[in-house]
Amino acid sequence: MTITLMVLLIVSILSISLLTVSTGHFHLNTVDRSYHASYYIAESGITTASDQLEKAVINVYDGSSNEADFFQKIEGEIISIKELVENQSFSEHFGENPELQLKIEAQTNQNPREYLITSTGVIGDQKRHISKQITLRWKTSDMIDIPDNLSSYVGSGSVGCQSTQIIIEKNSSITGDFGTSCTNEGTIEITDNAQFSNSTIYVPEGAEETVINSDQYNGELPPVETVTNLIDNGSIDQIFASFPSTPEYDTPEDETVDGNNVLEDGKLTIDKKSTDGYTLEVDQDMSLEEISISGNRTLNVDTGGEDRELTVGSLDINNGQINVVGSGSLSLYVDKELSMNGNGSINDGGDPKQLNLYLSGNNREFTIIGSQKVTGTIFAEDADIMSTGSGGFNGVIITGGSYIEMSGSSDNEAFILAPFADFVGDSSTTIRGTVIAKTLRLSGASDIIYHPFDLFKYDLPFHIGESSTDGLIEEERPVEN
Repeated sequence: MTITLMVLLIVSILSISLLTVSTGHFHLNTVDRSYHASYYIAESGITTASDQLEKAVINVYDGSSNEADFFQKIEGEIISIKELVENQSFSEHFGENPELQLKIEAQTNQNPREYLITSTGVIGDQKRHISKQITLRWKTSDMIDIPDNLSSYVGSGSVGCQSTQIIIEKNSSITGDFGTSCTNEGTIEITDNAQFSNSTIYVPEGAEETVINSDQYNGELPPVETVTNLIDNGSIDQIFASFPSTPEYDTPEDETVDGNNVLEDGKLTIDKKSTDGYTLEVDQDMSLEEISISGNRTLNVDTGGEDRELTVGSLDINNGQINVVGSGSLSLYVDKELSMNGNGSINDGGDPKQLNLYLSGNNREFTIIGSQKVTGTIFAEDADIMSTGSGGFNGVIITGGSYIEMSGSSDNEAFILAPFADFVGDSSTTIRGTVIAKTLRLSGASDIIYHPFDLFKYDLPFHIGESSTDGLIEEERPVEN
């Protein structure tokens, strides 16, 4: 009997021990599962918040006019994202209701702006915290979206609207669409025998009844279409706010040809028969003090198939020519004076994509007369440009100047971006391309004929197309804390 009681006691003790161990193990498993599950909840909060914030940033950027507007709208989106994430429902976990807590806090107040996302998963007494650093950046857009068939447009850039922005008169014509961003009464004035082909007139919404003055016009007007900000002003202003400075490079060594100095102390002179057709080998970026060409002589510039830069203080072409030869391109910076006289030309007959001519400085003038021709891209910080003869431009003209005139039967195939300039076409001049200016006046049987330019192939200080959202958001890897 005693032995039986002892065996029963031992079995009871063992059973109680096993039960205690099992209960403890069960509790530990429950805690362990809750610990891991709370991490997954926190992780889902970080993932959802990051995805939603990325979508919000892209949408907000497209609808924001400036940095302050952008970040103000982001703050509103953050409130919505927090509500969305925290209102997620989770299945009951061993009698506990899981909870997700989210914080999105700005760490800085400038641009770019840093935010810390903290997601906390909670199950009972178990909490896991995961955080992630995100940087948001407002970018001033340098994208310009040029609509197809746009021959001319005025009122772009940060300039005020005048009473009359477009005047088309005296047998002048426009082929292609044209318009204005201004709403003043009579902004577009059409008179005499003006002619239009394949045209639509773009005007701001609400101005379609008043913006066109055609009282002195007996022809049939093109259809009118309302559109606001056909071309973004902020993008245009940004182009001229970031004009490139003139770089400085080494000066090439002196050189003579048949006893005549061609290169001496940084001055390149082509004025004699022996130097006619001289080729400047730009095998590296270089700087010159002066280039002077006269006597109907020719200077060839060979970049050796590479894209090279050549800076020059003064460029004087008096009955002379500069040709860009080979397959490379030349960026030519003229820092002081640019003078063309007689039958001078720059890259005439060449590929306009091979020459980029930069004119820095304020209140400058660039005039071509007679049969002078320039083929390439002209990027002028602040230069008035005139073509008054049978010559002309072939390529792209971008200037921050206040006046452009093309007259005297000049023949131009050009994309012209001059948002601060009064543009005048007169005396039977022809522009095949697009003109974007502050004002436009066509007179004396002058014509603007839309001609498409493949601007993607040019080395331009802006991008063509819709604004890019690349670089708006940078994310670091999430970490537990």
